[in-house]
Amino acid sequence: MPNVASLFYFHYLCKNPKMKVSKNFVIEEFVPPQIIRLYKGDERCLWFVDPRIIEGGQLVRDILDSAITINNYHVGGPYKERGFRLPNTRTGASYSQHRFGRAIDLSSEKYTPLEIIEAMRANYSKFAEIGICTIENPEFTKTWVHMDCRPALSIYPKNDFFMVNPV
Repeated sequence: MPNVASLFYFHYLCKNPKMKVSKNFVIEEFVPPQIIRLYKGDERCLWFVDPRIIEGGQLVRDILDSAITINNYHVGGPYKERGFRLPNTRTGASYSQHRFGRAIDLSSEKYTPLEIIEAMRANYSKFAEIGICTIENPEFTKTWVHMDCRPALSIYPKNDFFMVNPV
């Protein structure tokens, strides 16, 4: 039998379709609309997102002290695949970390991608502590920042992000 807290939480989710997953983010910012529709925006949507990437997104937001954009379709914007990507999408590489729920692409109206990466590098130890270890080469991602929490390998730098080129 479910406990009272579980019943309250379920009631809360039914009354609040935009489920907050951190201080500044709702679940729609991390999963596409198909997942929201399939699971009615409830906590099952979290099955598709590594919690470290949510924490990493919030950390970028906190460091910049400014809004960042991941998915924004839920507020009328064009982005819906900057977090988890469905297996049948044509967006990105076949084995992208997005398809495992371990990556986000983000941007800011206030900061350029290079400024965001600079701020992330200045706070690298905070990102490493939660498992965010990889960014995409900004030469290829001139209008956004890609970050992910793929498993770290011994070839990774010790005090900086592992930088990858998109495949």
